[in-house]
Amino acid sequence: MRHYGVLGGSDLVKIMEQLGRTVITDYDYVVAHTNGELIGTQSLKSFLGEDKLKTWISQLKGCLLRGTFIEFRRGMINVSPIGRNCSQE
Repeated sequence: MRHYGVLGGSDLVKIMEQLGRTVITDYDYVVAHTNGELIGTQSLKSFLGEDKLKTWISQLKGCLLRGTFIEFRRGMINVSPIGRNCSQE
């Protein structure tokens, strides 16, 4: 038996916004949810430690000149080379 899931850095609300509300019934697992219930979570800050996280973020920001290229989330750091505020066009 195969299990299928949707993995991403967004919370369940955002994933349902992007893929439709039926995503929680269309797949066995969504992020860290199954049957619409949270089964796990991990904080990047707790996992790495605040000092390592701050060092890594400062080094990453040094590579990017301007704009909203970095979005810190609970479990990940989302980096977008074209910027987080870009339009579809």
